[in-house]
Amino acid sequence: MPPHALPPAPGVLDDVVQLALTLAGASVAALALLDDAHCVVAGERDVLASPHRLDVDVRDVEGRLVGTLSAMDRAPREWCDHARGALERLARIAAAEVGYLRTWHEREHIARALRERDEQFRVLAASSPTAIFRSDLEGRV
Repeated sequence: MPPHALPPAPGVLDDVVQLALTLAGASVAALALLDDAHCVVAGERDVLASPHRLDVDVRDVEGRLVGTLSAMDRAPREWCDHARGALERLARIAAAEVGYLRTWHEREHIARALRERDEQFRVLAASSPTAIFRSDLEGRV
């Protein structure tokens, strides 16, 4: 899994999509994240290609587009302000969760890299015929 990728089924994002389905009164709701190829769907999947949809951008804290939260219906309809407002609020929750998950995964990636580097140093030090030690800039061990 790339360091920025999300886990396969993050619970909060599933909840966001389920709430979008309910609050928008739609046949299906979906959250698609751009760079993770991650999509969460709730409702009638055969409606996913419907042109009768309401899409709301999911943007990170810097305003970059990270995905789309959508509600779709079988029949043409006018999406009310309540549905749009609900999706916009849920998109903000999704964006916060995506940011949290990415930060967590980046930290895990860094921690793993540090553990690997430390293990490489231990192997090198243990197999070296000469003494190896660490010191600070003043020469203290």
